[in-house]
Amino acid sequence: MDDWSYALGFMVSDIRFHISVTRAGSNDIGFRLRKYAWWKTLFKHDRQDLLELIEDELDKFGIPLLETYYEEEDILKFDVLFTKSGVREHLRDEANLDLFLWCRDNPMPKDFDAFVAWAGEFEFHT
Repeated sequence: MDDWSYALGFMVSDIRFHISVTRAGSNDIGFRLRKYAWWKTLFKHDRQDLLELIEDELDKFGIPLLETYYEEEDILKFDVLFTKSGVREHLRDEANLDLFLWCRDNPMPKDFDAFVAWAGEFEFHT
């Protein structure tokens, strides 16, 4: 197995996407959307060789190697990477990546009544 296949297989099984609506007193409607991606095991063990391999492969797609990704642009690059590589349907956390993309295409409203309708759709997609 070549390095690219090994790295891609690891990424498909290890990357996780988190999307949630949480209470927040800092905005008008009292809720906020939290979105980020993180590695389940990559940074939990001493695996310098694997870290370097993943970093090299991510670099080809312009993705920095981070423990947690908060920038939407970086998370979107993972979708491009998995889609272009033909492995998106094998992604362990594909449902949450789909939810992330739905939230990008359907931003959380700032009006409370519109938010209630949006939240129902959000729940439908979870």
